[in-house]
Amino acid sequence: MNRLIILLLFATVPLVAVAQEVKDSVMLKEVVVQAARIVDKPDGKIVYPTSKQKETSKDGYAILSKLALPNIRVDEVLHTISGLPALGEVQVRINDVPASKNDLLSMDMQMIQYVQFIQNPGVRYGEDVGCVINFIVKKAESGYALGTDASQTLVAANGNANLFAKYNKGKSEWSFNYGLSYQNLKGSKYEESADYLLPENVSPGVNSASPYIYQIKRKDLESRSKNMGHELTMKYNLTDSNRYVLQIELSGNFSRSPKNFNRRQTIINGKVGDVMIESRDRAVSPILDVYFNCNFARHQSLSANMVGTYVGSNYHYAYQSEMPYSYSTKGNMYSLSSEVLYENVLRVFTWSSGWQYRQRYTDNVYEGNIEALSAFRNSDVKIFSQVKGSWKRLDFVLGAGFSRQYYRQATNAFDHWLFRPKFTLSYRLTDRLKLKYDITTRQKPPRSEKMVNAAVQSNEIDIGLGNPELKPGRRTEHTATLSYQRPRFYSEINTLYRINAHTDMPYIDVREGQDRNVKFIYGNKNQEGINLLHVSNYTSYDIVPEKLSVSFWGGLARCFNYGDTYKHHYSSWFGGGQLTAYLGKLTMTANADSGWRWLEGETKGYQGYAYYLTASYRLGDFTFGMYWQHCFEKNPLLHREELVNKYVHKVTTVHNRDFGNMLSLRISWRLSKGRKTQDVEKHMNNRETDSGILKQKDN
Repeated sequence: MNRLIILLLFATVPLVAVAQEVKDSVMLKEVVVQAARIVDKPDGKIVYPTSKQKETSKDGYAILSKLALPNIRVDEVLHTISGLPALGEVQVRINDVPASKNDLLSMDMQMIQYVQFIQNPGVRYGEDVGCVINFIVKKAESGYALGTDASQTLVAANGNANLFAKYNKGKSEWSFNYGLSYQNLKGSKYEESADYLLPENVSPGVNSASPYIYQIKRKDLESRSKNMGHELTMKYNLTDSNRYVLQIELSGNFSRSPKNFNRRQTIINGKVGDVMIESRDRAVSPILDVYFNCNFARHQSLSANMVGTYVGSNYHYAYQSEMPYSYSTKGNMYSLSSEVLYENVLRVFTWSSGWQYRQRYTDNVYEGNIEALSAFRNSDVKIFSQVKGSWKRLDFVLGAGFSRQYYRQATNAFDHWLFRPKFTLSYRLTDRLKLKYDITTRQKPPRSEKMVNAAVQSNEIDIGLGNPELKPGRRTEHTATLSYQRPRFYSEINTLYRINAHTDMPYIDVREGQDRNVKFIYGNKNQEGINLLHVSNYTSYDIVPEKLSVSFWGGLARCFNYGDTYKHHYSSWFGGGQLTAYLGKLTMTANADSGWRWLEGETKGYQGYAYYLTASYRLGDFTFGMYWQHCFEKNPLLHREELVNKYVHKVTTVHNRDFGNMLSLRISWRLSKGRKTQDVEKHMNNRETDSGILKQKDN
């Protein structure tokens, strides 16, 4: 993998050529290079897929893989899009409306105008969103489109199927989408080696090899992860050119994991045992989403969105050993979200202002070896306003707002307000070189499952403890970006410094249980903070336009963790590269990624390196594809963690032979007739997916 990255680097550097730029001006007087695929914006960049990229891509996952956005991982087989864990979640949209997996699978590539890659998302995108990928697509005025897409892994029971249909007449569009996914993997193997240091005044328990050392080794002998999901969406859209848009969407999601298990060998201070860990999970979620946008005279627009969500969950967990432990949860979550956004495009600048409101009620009933006060209410309100404009070579975004987080569970409650300024300056040093600086502040609320007032036993000695007294922290980010662009070449150096002040951080306590054995308590509480310095470079180059392109990335991450009883610093390097060849109807891609390493709290994490080859061939209305990952590797490492607490040193790894030499085949079919298009953009994101149920961490 490292050799492939080095080859990509050395193959690219001598090939960089100088091309004459043709300048054009767009909104905010930005400089756009004709034939250049990337345009810098104050909050990120706009990427224009080439005609060859759209022609050779089957769906949204395939084209994102070809665009090779910095710090973004795309899995075309498992249909996942993720970023670096420490940088936040990746939010994917179509015309500024949150997109599901089925939406990306049913996309018409020829309808794509461009892709917005927002690297500094504002207040309206959410609290833990690191970046936003927004497809801007055209809307059909007439005709119909229907199609199907199916993929199957040849070496494991893993597959997806998607069926969609769209019909347009005049101002109206009706669409239907159904997706099915299934997985039955048996190759995952979890291993753990842990040393527990016991205080002198605490009983070491039975079978202790040392007065103050407790050693445990765990290893999976057998495992199964079985999941099935259904997703159904019906949508009606009414559009009158640029005057108004009305969209009503009703969707339903159903997922089921019937009986996952891990048969695990344990060695506790030399004593060998065997445990069985079982879990069942089922969830259903209907969603009603109503969106309206109206354009007024003098470049003014008003958008409104309301989303009602219900999530019903049923979860069971059992740990069968000498000290058996089990619990079940039946949960209900109700959520109502709304948003209003006003925008006025003036001659000098664009002014936008709005508010968001979200009310949520969660009631999860726990039974078995767990007692919990689980019913809670939480709400959040955001009020924001900003101006965006340009003056000569300077582009700017100035904004401010307030956010309020409210939470109540029994007698525990908080009401947290935060002033949130936003400031972005972008200056064109030359027509090719641009410098940008951004500062934002936002709330960082704790996840709801961390706040459940419950103690959950993980194994013989470890207990997870919720904390309903957690409070939101404050996150401040400083970002500086230097970018250089030519028609066939783009490179940027990005420096991010993130300050998470008074945020929830883990801690470990040692206690003596009722059975006079030692218990280690894993919990979270607000502590001093977690900071991150992240320096990276991303470079892309079209070696032969429309034929051969290369991109590579790499950088350094420095993590700073300041708890009440610990201070941990950690540095790591990362990198990767991608090479894509367009050979007529055949497209081939080679990709390598070193993985991401980080330290959060007292846990060092490591994503396993990944490399894969893809090939797709287009024949009429059909597209045939092949995806081969972890080539010639039998049992790849997916994840590794190391806990460096003063009481506990624990190393865990997860390998999965199902992903070794994982070869998947795919076939797509699409038929359309009489499609005429117009441009339309939408706004808003108010969907809920978090059920608030306290679940055991996947191993």
